[in-house]
Amino acid sequence: MDDDPLEKETSLFLVLCDEKFERLYALQFADVSEDCSIEFRFVNSPKLFTLQCLQNAPTAGLVDLATLIRGKTEDMNRLFDFRSVWPVLRSRIGSDGSGEIMRVDPPLKGNFQETIAQLAEAGSVWLNSEESREQLRCGVRCRARWRVAGSEGEWNRVNIDTLARNGCAIVATDPPRNGTPLELEILDLPGGSAVLNGSVAWVRQWEDSVEIPRCGVKFSQESIPETLLEALGDPSFVRLP
Repeated sequence: MDDDPLEKETSLFLVLCDEKFERLYALQFADVSEDCSIEFRFVNSPKLFTLQCLQNAPTAGLVDLATLIRGKTEDMNRLFDFRSVWPVLRSRIGSDGSGEIMRVDPPLKGNFQETIAQLAEAGSVWLNSEESREQLRCGVRCRARWRVAGSEGEWNRVNIDTLARNGCAIVATDPPRNGTPLELEILDLPGGSAVLNGSVAWVRQWEDSVEIPRCGVKFSQESIPETLLEALGDPSFVRLP
């Protein structure tokens, strides 16, 4: 019996463009090599683009040049400053139907289908190699409680001011030690509270600097509830970067 081929991980591409350009981009994606497993989604505004990235970081984001030129400069330019390892790139479809993807700094340009195939590969030259952030962060204002995972100890009351799909920053005068496994209940989410498991990834004590004491918590991915993901897509809850 022949071995089954390995299942390929699907690469997600998020495209910001006017609705009238969606069909042209869909045709470009249809011509990408069959060796690539890809999914593409369209949004029509910078706000929706950012909210989608918060909920589920893409392999890459594409901003159509014609849409970029017609949009509000400040809102559009903010999309290229996410400081994430995955890139947000400019793209265009020519009058002859050919597609092109480009990066400004450092400059790089390529054929649409070839570039999409390259982005779907690990270690692509299109990635932001100087950045390490996999998920987009946003500002929030909500309360939370934590205690050591697996314990029946008292809950410690804290506040969260930064949130991402894979973690958060807790404001606390006496933060838990680095590496501490936590049970965390996030309150004040639009859909109610969310309970997650995680561990302390970094700590800044009061003695360390004049900055507010806090710690970073990395979530266990299997514990992330839909309530949290829905909150990250709610513009009334998040403060967009």
